[in-house]
Amino acid sequence: MNSSFFARRSFLILVVAVFFMPFLLRGTRLALQSNRNDIKDWLPDGFEQTADHHWFQEKFPHEQFVLVSWEGCTLDDPRLPFLANELINPRPKECEPGHPWYFRHAMTGESLVRDMRDRDPNLTEAEVFRRLEGTLLGKDHYKTCLVVTLTDHAKGKNRRPMLVKLRDMAKEYCDVDAEELRLGGPPVDNVSIDVEGERTIFRLAALSAVVGLG
Repeated sequence: MNSSFFARRSFLILVVAVFFMPFLLRGTRLALQSNRNDIKDWLPDGFEQTADHHWFQEKFPHEQFVLVSWEGCTLDDPRLPFLANELINPRPKECEPGHPWYFRHAMTGESLVRDMRDRDPNLTEAEVFRRLEGTLLGKDHYKTCLVVTLTDHAKGKNRRPMLVKLRDMAKEYCDVDAEELRLGGPPVDNVSIDVEGERTIFRLAALSAVVGLG
C-alpha cells in the first residue's frame, strides 16, 4: 500500500514549518508595532462630526489636546492649578536627556473664569458662569477640568508614553490614581483603539498558531 504524501514527506514538512516559524513571529511583532489608529479615520465623510473635525483642523491644524479631570475636580480644587503649572513648567528631574517634553500649554476652568473677569470686569459672576458653561465648566458651574495642549513630540508612537507620563504626574503631584483619573480627547481615543486592537491581534495570533501547529 502506497503511503501518503504527508507520510513520505513528514520530516521535510516539519523542517520547513520550523524554518518559517521565526518569520511568522516577526510578522506578528511588526503588525503590533504598526498598530496605530487615528480616530478621524473612523468617521464617515457624511457625519456632522466629521465636518466639525475638518473645520477644527483647518483653524487649529497643529493643536492636540487632552482633557484631564477626576472625582472632586472643582473650581476650588488646589490640585488643578498645581498640576497645570507642573505640566508646562517641568522640574529638572522630569526633563530626561533625549526625552522631549509632551506638554505645551495648560488651561483650567479656574483660569478661564479669571481671564474672563479680567477682560470684562462689568460682567456679573452669574453671567461669567453662563457664558463658560459647557466649555471647562459643568452645568453646576462648579465641576471643571484641565485642558492640556500637546507638543508635536506627542504624536504617533509617543501618544502612549505621553499618557503614561500624564498619569504618573497626576499620581505624584495630585495623589490621583490612574483608575480615578478621567482623560478625554483624540489622543486618548487613538491609544484606546490601539490597545484594543493589540488585544485582538494577540487573540487572533494565538488562534492562528494553534490552527497552524495542528
